[in-house]
Amino acid sequence: MRTAMTFEKAKVTNAEATRRLHSVPLPLLRAVAAQLQEELQQERLGLLADQHEWSKVTKRVADATKELAAAQKCAAARERQTEKALESLARTEQLLAAAAHKRTELETAIVAIQREISRITAPCSSPAASARSVQFHRDGGARAVNPHCSSRERHRDLSSDSAPIPVDDRANRAAAAAQQANYAQQCAAAQYRKEQQVLQLERENRVMQHCVEVLRRGDASSARLYHTLVAGSKETQPNALEA
Repeated sequence: MRTAMTFEKAKVTNAEATRRLHSVPLPLLRAVAAQLQEELQQERLGLLADQHEWSKVTKRVADATKELAAAQKCAAARERQTEKALESLARTEQLLAAAAHKRTELETAIVAIQREISRITAPCSSPAASARSVQFHRDGGARAVNPHCSSRERHRDLSSDSAPIPVDDRANRAAAAAQQANYAQQCAAAQYRKEQQVLQLERENRVMQHCVEVLRRGDASSARLYHTLVAGSKETQPNALEA
């Protein structure tokens, strides 16, 4: 019932409006229609301009969003690079400190070995060596002889004695000569081993110094050396733990 009444009311209203329009002169209706059409065209143009401006704004927002995402990505990448650089710097400082400590140890070892070589190559004057080189006189007395004396001096000492040399004296002299030769051979072998150790330590010292110089340059070669040393330290750590 209410719907029918509403429909009737709308029908009456439309009929009233139609009657009023018919009562308006036609030129006036045309002028009003033209004005309304012009206003509608202006509204349409304004709507198109607003849509175009909205498209521009939307594009700008999208571009700004992309730029923001790219900036955030670059900032994150720079932050990661900074963290890696700090880690590399700390690792490099540790490597430099270890290299300096190793260099000090190598220099100390070289000095110690050089002292040992000097001690080995020095003339032997110990009581045991002097006791091994003893000559006997005709009357049974004994006197110490320098093991480094020449054969001519020994011949002169022997020729000064008119009595024949006892058998025990010859045996003692032969044993002393053999012991002296053996001792000299051992000294030569020990000196050779020490010299080889010095050469090895000097080579390690030069390699360590070269690594320190390369790490301090801070170029591509230092980066490659850094990664090589880090990889080598990571490989040696499990072996050290197993040992």
